[in-house]
Amino acid sequence: KKIKNLGIKYQIPVTVIDYFDHIFDHSSYDNKILFKELEYKKDFNLFFKHDLPKNRQDEIVKPLAPMPCEPKNYLIPNVFDKSIDIFFRGRNTPSAKKDRMIMLQYLKKNFSNISIEIFDNNTKLDYSHFNYSKKLSQSIIAFSPSGKTWDSTRHTETGLFGCIPLIPRPDIDIVGNIDDMHNCLIYDPNKLESSELGKLKEKIAFVLKDKKTKDQLSKKWMDTVLEKHTLVSRSKYLVKELTKIKY
Repeated sequence: KKIKNLGIKYQIPVTVIDYFDHIFDHSSYDNKILFKELEYKKDFNLFFKHDLPKNRQDEIVKPLAPMPCEPKNYLIPNVFDKSIDIFFRGRNTPSAKKDRMIMLQYLKKNFSNISIEIFDNNTKLDYSHFNYSKKLSQSIIAFSPSGKTWDSTRHTETGLFGCIPLIPRPDIDIVGNIDDMHNCLIYDPNKLESSELGKLKEKIAFVLKDKKTKDQLSKKWMDTVLEKHTLVSRSKYLVKELTKIKY
């Protein structure tokens, strides 16, 4: 508190990085909830929020999602051997959003050359990081659903392995752009009736069949991740926003 007060007194920018939100308040537009009862100018000059409600960012609050990755932490091969159409590995977490299991069941039913590995919370996993990285490097599309909130470590790490992310439409403000059929495949988690899933199936099938589109999407997402969503690039984003602070 003393450091914060000194910063405000001597016009040294005070920034809050609010990385994790409780599930009950991540969509709130109320400033008391959004800023955890901290006040602009009195307590901070700029607020970075991980799960920032859609269209809420302005000059005093900025998004942090999607979660950035550190390429050095992954075993990335020089050449990708893409032999799996769609890959997912994860837990059937009760607190995850409903679209996860709906989509997994649909993918398993409608696509054959896939690798879907689902575990419950009580299962002790005997699975190395090397094997996980290998599966990503072999996969054309990586299914990357929401967890408790929209964001997931999968969203960005898929790009390091040349995967096309199959990703829900963001319901929060994010850094950069995630554009359907430009650098990813997007589905609407609020529109999972049979007619919409049928359209999604056709889109996925087209991408898997059309080499030019497949290669373009893969490259675009990898370029986006390396440019916008590494730890270094996210740090540069924070510093850039800090330099815009006006007293």
